[in-house]
Amino acid sequence: AAYLFIDFFQKKIIYSNAGHPYLLYSKKGQEFKAIQTTGTLIGFGLKNPVSEEIEIAFETGDRFFLYTDGLVENMNFQDNFLEEKDLIYIFQFKWQLFY
Repeated sequence: AAYLFIDFFQKKIIYSNAGHPYLLYSKKGQEFKAIQTTGTLIGFGLKNPVSEEIEIAFETGDRFFLYTDGLVENMNFQDNFLEEKDLIYIFQFKWQLFY
């Protein structure tokens, strides 16, 4: 599980992750990076607490991408998985096309 609470008044997000793929985040004009957390899979009792909350200040133009593991657990025609680094590459390439 993961959640992302966006506080538009204080211009911050509160993010928590419990075994979900990491949130991808880009400050305006910068490259995407994974926001790593120390969460663990819910129900496995591997860690207490199961997740941590992270606060990130944001500005207009910053971008966030929250996705499910179903996106990165699909194989292409060469039987390769789409990985986090591949998503970041795709976002960087698309960003250059539009800006």
